Amino acid sequence: MPSLPEGVLTFLLTDIEGSTRLWEDAPDTMMEAIQQHDSTIDEAIEAFGGVNVKPRGEGDSRFIVFISATDAVAAASRMQINLSRVKWVTPRPIKVRASLHTGAAGLQLGEYYGSTVNRAARLRAIAHGGQTVVSASTWELARDALPDGVTFQDMGPHSLKDLTRPEHVYQLNPPGLEDVFPPLVSLSAIPNNLPVQLTDFVGRASELADTTRLLHETRLLTILAPGGAGKTRLAIQSAADSTADYPNGVYFVGMADVGETDEVDAVGVVGG
Repeated sequence: MPSLPEGVLTFLLTDIEGSTRLWEDAPDTMMEAIQQHDSTIDEAIEAFGGVNVKPRGEGDSRFIVFISATDAVAAASRMQINLSRVKWVTPRPIKVRASLHTGAAGLQLGEYYGSTVNRAARLRAIAHGGQTVVSASTWELARDALPDGVTFQDMGPHSLKDLTRPEHVYQLNPPGLEDVFPPLVSLSAIPNNLPVQLTDFVGRASELADTTRLLHETRLLTILAPGGAGKTRLAIQSAADSTADYPNGVYFVGMADVGETDEVDAVGVVGG
């Protein structure tokens, strides 16, 4: 594998929509389908100088890096076009959702870390199968050098589950492919008042996983820890990661300033 570049890079992240269900429904053909999937993506990224980073424990996802944003857009377009032409061996076609995001990135022990990678992953999470979403930073660099027939569609600003600044999202439209999808699965689509955070939530993956799991097993979850340990930040991030399970909304009620029990009545109760 070529050496991994550093600096300002464009990341292409993909995964298969509904892959767990496909493995359950067609375990005998899914392995062959994954080979079809991999070879199709590899052809597209190699044609435009992309470097495939090793899988990061995310099932059937791919993690690809480009030095050039325009090459990344061209590769993503060819990838989706070629995937749409595959005669899949599975009972239904495989559809891949993808994201493109550009930013500064460095390596630690041979892997990319930091806010750029996190944001690319959050972008991918709001897309649907067959859809490629693009950040404003990638759009700005690539909009004047698009491949023939490829266009960008402005999807507006969307709040992502990293809870940092909203991202202005664009949809990549390769020629001849479907360009109408359901609404993006962002925080903007779910009623909420979760506060914007100044930094990414990093380094507490096991705590977040445990909290999110427990939230689905009980109607009231209490987080106990010394002051300053980050209880509120953990609770807010867990709520953000769980919004899809609460379509009526997820809300933050700050009670740090409540000093008397009779003040609780003023807060109110919100049903989910």
